[in-house]
Amino acid sequence: MAAVGRGHALSAAHWVPLDALCGLPLISLPSGTGVRSCLDAACRDRGLQARVLLEASDPRVAAHPAARGLGVAVVPQSTAQGPAARA
Repeated sequence: MAAVGRGHALSAAHWVPLDALCGLPLISLPSGTGVRSCLDAACRDRGLQARVLLEASDPRVAAHPAARGLGVAVVPQSTAQGPAARA
């Protein structure tokens, strides 16, 4: 799930193509974690590379900078819909 702040160009999107997502500054969990492993594998399979600018070990922490417009957080869906995503 891609979590963004209110007013972000993607805030009304129901889905984002992977190539578009990879072109944006991303906030993600560290390499080797579930969601990050899926992101890295999907990018690798398509010859893309994610622009991960910030890593956080807790998905709720990753959602905070995204909510403030500092990037797009790639987090589990439950995190993207929780209170941190609306902060």
